[in-house]
Amino acid sequence: MKALGMVEVRGFLGAVSAADAALKAANVELNSEQRVGGGRRTILLVGDVAAVQAAVDAAVVIAKQLGCYCTSHVIPRADEAIAKLMGGKLAQSAESDDADKELITANTNNGLKTSETEPLENLAGDPEKNSETQVALETEDIEEKKENFDESALRQKLMAYKVVDLRKKAYAMNVHGMKRTAIKFANKEALIKVIIDEVKRGGTF
Repeated sequence: MKALGMVEVRGFLGAVSAADAALKAANVELNSEQRVGGGRRTILLVGDVAAVQAAVDAAVVIAKQLGCYCTSHVIPRADEAIAKLMGGKLAQSAESDDADKELITANTNNGLKTSETEPLENLAGDPEKNSETQVALETEDIEEKKENFDESALRQKLMAYKVVDLRKKAYAMNVHGMKRTAIKFANKEALIKVIIDEVKRGGTF
């Protein structure tokens, strides 16, 4: 399920400007724009948690500059009922999850296994299986790094960096959740967050 970001502003101008800033700041999709009465409008954004948070932060900055900001919130993993109520990309994500669950259930009922493992010695001489094994080993290595990851220590280390150096690091790591154009204008806290999220995904700092 995708994350849901909501930014409530006053007026059509504020909604368009906030949505534009959000879409330019991170790799998110505009789910919809809702009228909530009293001249207020809410833009709904969907995507990965880090990307949605960065997009919402950018939208809030613009909305405050225009004097039309009301409130904002990010739901990391929206409930299926909420997702279907909102419609758009979020609903498609919920339906996709439902389809995956049905497929897993069907395979289980038919006696099929969703994944099988074989001894490494049985894979010798089969390039395709050797490739699959290599991917599995790399995945295990990434998971091990995640278990040993000390977020607090990394955050303290990053706090010692200047903003310009953090931007260079973000560029070099090709971080997810923030476009290169957004990195140029991101503040220190946003850069630290996106770098930490990238390391959690298995990136190297």
